[in-house]
This record gives sequence, C-alpha cells and structure tokens, in this order.
Amino acid sequence: MRSKTTPCVVLDATEIHRDWFLAGLEFPLLRFLSSSHRVDPVVPASVVAEAVANHERHYTVARRAMTKAATEFRRVTGVASGFPVPESNDQLNYELVLRERFESLWIEVAATPQTPHEEIVARAVSRRPPFDQNGSGYRDTLTWMTCVELANQGRDVYLVSQDKDFAGRNLQLAPQLEAEVAALEGNVTLVRNLGKWLTEQVPWKDVSDLREASGLARDEQVAAMFAPWDMFEDPGLTAEELGLPPDSNITDVSYGGTGGHGFGYLERLSHEKTESGANRVVYEFPIEFEVEVSMNSEEARQAGLIQHENNWTGVEQITTSIPMTGLMTVVHDERDVETPLYFDSFEFVLDRDTAVPRPGDHPDQLRLFDGEGGASSR
Repeated sequence: MRSKTTPCVVLDATEIHRDWFLAGLEFPLLRFLSSSHRVDPVVPASVVAEAVANHERHYTVARRAMTKAATEFRRVTGVASGFPVPESNDQLNYELVLRERFESLWIEVAATPQTPHEEIVARAVSRRPPFDQNGSGYRDTLTWMTCVELANQGRDVYLVSQDKDFAGRNLQLAPQLEAEVAALEGNVTLVRNLGKWLTEQVPWKDVSDLREASGLARDEQVAAMFAPWDMFEDPGLTAEELGLPPDSNITDVSYGGTGGHGFGYLERLSHEKTESGANRVVYEFPIEFEVEVSMNSEEARQAGLIQHENNWTGVEQITTSIPMTGLMTVVHDERDVETPLYFDSFEFVLDRDTAVPRPGDHPDQLRLFDGEGGASSR
C-alpha cells in the first residue's frame, strides 16, 4: 500500500465479470494511474475466488452452447464438417492468468479481512447490507469489510461495483454502510462507472473522454519504455539511407541524440485496431546519428561536408551528425498477458527539408544536415 493520500480503488467481482481478461479501455488507464502513484487499485482475495469460480461456470455454459450450435448446424445443413467453431482452451488456468493481469496492471490482491466470523453471522441474521433480504451476500460482505479495514487505516476508498446490494435507493452507498464508516479516519464512496471515475483522475487538462484518456495512457507507457540510446546504438543504416554518396565507406553509425527535444519526445501519428482487437499505433520522433565515414574528397565537397582543400590522398575521413525522423510502430494488446505492449517496427527518414550545413569543431568541415552536435575532421 502507498500513502494514505492516494485514493484506494477496490474492484468488486462485477468488474471482472463484465471483462474477464481486463482488456477494456479502463485498464490501460488504470495501469497508468497506478504506476504514476495517482491511484492504488486493490482486489479482495474473496473477489478473486468468486471470479475464478464464476468464470469456470460461464466457460462450461459457453462450451456447451457452442457444441449444441455446431450439432444443430450439421443437422440442418447436412454438412458433416465445416462449422466455424471458435478455438477453445480447456486447459486454461484462469486464476493464473487473472493474477498475471493484476500484476501487469499494478493491482494488489488484499488478504481476507480479519472480521470475526460471529460478526458476519450477525450481519447475515439481521440482513445488514450487503446481505440481502434472502440472506445472500457473504462474499460481498467480505469485500465490504476489506473497504472498512482500509478506511480505518485512514484511506479514501472507492468501491467499484455494479452490485445493488452496496447501494441505497439513489444508487449511492447504502445509508447503513455510510453510517458504519462515518466515524473512521477514512471514508468509502461507491463508484458505479470505473471508466468515468478513472477519467476524472487523469493529469491532462480538458480530457473527459475515456477513449482519449486511455490513448494518452498508452502513449505515456510507450514514452516511459522508449530508450533510443539503447535501442538504436547500432542501427545498421546504409549510405543511401543516410543521404551520403553511394561510394561512401561507413565505418560506424551510432545514436547521437534527439536534436535537443529530450528522450520522451514522441508524437502519435496514427492509430488503428487490428483484426484481433489490438491497437497498432505509429509514433514519430526526432533522432540524430553520429556517422564515421570515408569518401572521395570531391564527393565530400559536393555533399557540403568539407570546405578545406582536398586531402592529398583524395580521401576524406569524416565524422558528422545526421538528423532524421524516426517512425515507430507499437502494438498494444491487453489480451496478451505476457506481452501487452511490444515495439513492432522502426523506420528512419532523412530530414532534408530543414537541412542546413553548420560549421562543426573543424572550421573547414561542415555538418551534413542541421541538428544537434558537431563535426570533426580526422
């Protein structure tokens, strides 16, 4: 647990039930807010047990329905095969997958509350919420007692649930439950819409749409992982790609900075959904490469790399910086538990439109293109 001032978000089983693999728009945003210490998400251990049991039951029902539909299709068409049956995974360990998702999303699983069993029995007998009038509500009560324990520690708790057993007639927290926490250092607020509430917590101004907020959260995650000094230390660029004469002999190309823009300078150019439901995003960023190259003196002069008299050997040994624009494709797939984000491809484009030779460390040798850094003649 973090600071008492960090809002604590407790997820009920209804949030997992509506999105079994936690892959919706809310969850990249939840990850960002949690990793940046703006919220503290918690799932009670009883909720995990309930979700796992419910998933097994729903899987059994869905599997049976799929088999029945395939049988009926063959009966009415007379076709023995060819029904497009979706792939299924009878060996799926849903609890393991769910716990891995929690870890990926920075969600903590809270231990079972220390509430005496006699107290829970008394609540059930008196039909005290979240027990209903039929006496059902044992697991919901464990969730509620988790919230009470957190509020007793001084936490501001936001219980996210669609379950009406927590709510009064106005769909806010039931008055009896409000009374329970009124004297505690912290408090408990019932949240009915996780996406809307998370969007209200974002640090960006004038962002009120969940889709936009989730996209910005993905951008922030990419920027945090983007390490050009490591990723592009040996880019393998050719003379043609670097805008050098074709006969140039390149001896070394290495990362040379971002042209003064800083390491986190990324601009989202495009976004599309793949057939599998993943998000493919293309980002643009400035980058410079330090290039060590030898070339014919006349070609070097024509390229604007030297102003001094030709080397007596007719070959120039040159070090220069070349500014380029990087294009990076990133795939975000929250359904991929092991790799919800990966860098798919990179491309580098020469910055010719702003290319202006600039004197480097040697007064007679010019940089090939405008940008940060200097050039030297050896």
